[in-house]
Amino acid sequence: MKPSFSPLDEKTVRSLLPRERAERVFCYDTVSSTNTVLSAMEDAPAGTCLVADRQTAGRGRRGRSFVSPAGMGIYLSYLLRPDAPADAGRITASAAVAARRAIRSVCGIECGIKWVNDLVIGEKKIGGILAEGTVREGALSSVIVGIGLNVAETEADFPAELRKTAGSLFSETKKSPPRARLAAALIGELDRVFAGEDPSVFSEYETACVTLGREVVVCRGEETYLATALRLEPDFSLTVRGEDGVLRRVFSGEASVRGKEGYLS
Repeated sequence: MKPSFSPLDEKTVRSLLPRERAERVFCYDTVSSTNTVLSAMEDAPAGTCLVADRQTAGRGRRGRSFVSPAGMGIYLSYLLRPDAPADAGRITASAAVAARRAIRSVCGIECGIKWVNDLVIGEKKIGGILAEGTVREGALSSVIVGIGLNVAETEADFPAELRKTAGSLFSETKKSPPRARLAAALIGELDRVFAGEDPSVFSEYETACVTLGREVVVCRGEETYLATALRLEPDFSLTVRGEDGVLRRVFSGEASVRGKEGYLS
């Protein structure tokens, strides 16, 4: 079975959204990074979305690159204009739940979430999230939430060093949905989770979080230590128990976790 390489263009994506909503959605063939391009749109209103078929400089957390080939994935950035100081952990977690819901509604597939920002199926990462704030004149001007989803890649499409950890909707399920339909569903779900407090976001994230109960390596700057991930806190930080028995809180902006032996486990 071969994946379906479906178009991802502005006309098609907009046609799947209400007219008023569609006016704030822009699609490009190629950009450096959807987050970078959207951040330059200084006067754009909240909810503006930028979608690209390809990124030449896609990036993830902690300076990592995000492979973004043409015709295979969805690379989308969503603009928030927060009235108060932004909670990066909550924003990232809400976006993860929105992406999970969109994939479920279009593909009928349940994804897991690796704390704090990766979408997984089985042992493979199929998407990631990067939230970045923009400060102007000493104040927070915006938060841009970037989401990358691998849709139609086969194992051979990933660099050799990523094949053990990276997957796509197609490689893991043999399903590759129309990308425009999935992008439109994702925009709708992001609108809903960012419209106001939604208590179901926390419960769904907690249920889907594959990190809980696992032995993990916590990476905080130059420090790394082994721990067990015990529970998710209301602010989406992670409580872990180190090998010394001490409980610690791990926050998304200051640390990351990985499996004891590899990406997940």
